[in-house]
Amino acid sequence: MELIVDGTPISDLFIYTDGAQSFGAPLLRDQWVEVHTFIDLDNNALDVSYGGASLFSGAWDPDAFNGNAPILRGFNLWAQDGTDGEIYYDDINLSPVVPEPTSLALMLIALLGIQHFRRG
Repeated sequence: MELIVDGTPISDLFIYTDGAQSFGAPLLRDQWVEVHTFIDLDNNALDVSYGGASLFSGAWDPDAFNGNAPILRGFNLWAQDGTDGEIYYDDINLSPVVPEPTSLALMLIALLGIQHFRRG
């Protein structure tokens, strides 16, 4: 999966591509624009939006060609701009839907496990 800012005069698009297919929206300039990518590994689903417009909604299957299970291998910010414009990234969030347990929760789970094994 790639998210590409193509500011060349010919294209002037924000593009989502998975290598086999691409979807684009007109590039919005001189404003902050939200790019939202939601990957649901439990349901093998992907939603990508740019500036509130949906670019893709469907199966999360980046490795369909070689049979590997879908995974996220990296995060790459790539832009090609035919002008001297600048692109700023702010508030990048790579967080799971289910947060990791706190250290207190992990300690309670460990204590329950110890208690269970002591009885057995």
